[in-house]
Amino acid sequence: MIEELSDNCTFVILPKDPSYNEYFQKLNLQASEDPNRDVIIDFSIVQKISSSAISNLLILKNLLEDNGCKLILCGVKFPIKGVFTVSGLGDFFEFHADKPSALEALKNTQ
Repeated sequence: MIEELSDNCTFVILPKDPSYNEYFQKLNLQASEDPNRDVIIDFSIVQKISSSAISNLLILKNLLEDNGCKLILCGVKFPIKGVFTVSGLGDFFEFHADKPSALEALKNTQ
């Protein structure tokens, strides 16, 4: 589910199923066409993550940062967080416990 929280923030809840390509295609297109939007992605029900999803996250993060915006990942459970850590990307992404703490982090950087 993709939800526009405000004029400058998109919130995404990824599905349990690891086929996220349609979500990332929409987000990458949005980041290209509407460059002034932060993105929060909720992983709370995700059980697996593919290398394709990680690659798309890297692309999205770069698109957003090129425009001065942020990508925040929230609700990332231990097994998925371990994938980021083992791949050397644990410090590359910004993680928060849940949607409220992610929104608070965005509020504090504006």
